[in-house]
Amino acid sequence: MPSLSLIIISQGSDERLLKCLDALQVPEMDWQLILHIHGKPLADAVRAKAESLTSSVLILETPEHLNHGKAKNIALDEAQGEWVCFLSEDATLMRGYWDIVRPLLSETKIEVLGGIDVMASGMSALSRAQGIALSSPFCAGTTFVRHQASGRKLQAADEEKLSQTHIWIRRSVIGNTRFPENYKRGDEVLFLQELKKKGVGMYYQPRLKVYLFRAQRMSEIFRSTFYAGYYRSKIIREKLTSSAGVFWLPTVFVFLHVMFVIDLETFITLSRLYLAIVTFVSLALASRAKSTWLFPIVAILHYFIVLIFGVGFLTERLFKDKN
Repeated sequence: MPSLSLIIISQGSDERLLKCLDALQVPEMDWQLILHIHGKPLADAVRAKAESLTSSVLILETPEHLNHGKAKNIALDEAQGEWVCFLSEDATLMRGYWDIVRPLLSETKIEVLGGIDVMASGMSALSRAQGIALSSPFCAGTTFVRHQASGRKLQAADEEKLSQTHIWIRRSVIGNTRFPENYKRGDEVLFLQELKKKGVGMYYQPRLKVYLFRAQRMSEIFRSTFYAGYYRSKIIREKLTSSAGVFWLPTVFVFLHVMFVIDLETFITLSRLYLAIVTFVSLALASRAKSTWLFPIVAILHYFIVLIFGVGFLTERLFKDKN
């Protein structure tokens, strides 16, 4: 199997990071672990666990908080493996992950590889409901396949299909491409788009899964959703993509609420139609996830995620960041 540099960027919970490290179970191979801790002290338990996994461990510590892109670039510059894997600290590898990924890394046509993320067990009702809502194309647009398997076979892909929680990249194709350092969210999107423009072979294997621990508070969900809309708008404005129009749709939902002031009757009619769609889709998704009792929370999140994404998108358009 080719050599590997596995990069984990951490600024959150030590408990989740330890779960992530515990689940690695890397098979016998030449691999390097790069752990970049920023904005918090390094816990002794984390250091001990990391050093027990492989003899090739590099722990980077930065006292101040960094944007994710800058933190990743610092770690990327230290990577030595033939393949680089960026793994979220909130993710744990599913059982059998390595059995799926190992043969794929030897295929010459594959230069970027990714899969999906699914709900981890033991999450709160809010976190589970968020995971269910994001598996809806009415909520997450074309990126819903990051959270719900689309088939079982290897497929050609772009950044919209690949979960950003576990991305594999052949180091030789990276060259001087780096993550944007002024983005608070969406840095992986722009990075992968730049690689795609170079003609890099990008693939999606829906059987390649990680379990993801999601936000525990509504404020975290709303903040990350706002930034998702804001930086998606910034990416589209700077690097227009073929599917850009899809990401404008939530702004239509924002303008629907403006109708409340302009034409109340039209607002009520259109709102009823949209709420009927959200209700039906949320009930179907919750039932499929065998969590029908979560249906009301899924519906509420479905509604507000679309609205807040649209607000973030429009905010960037109205107050363009020139940095």
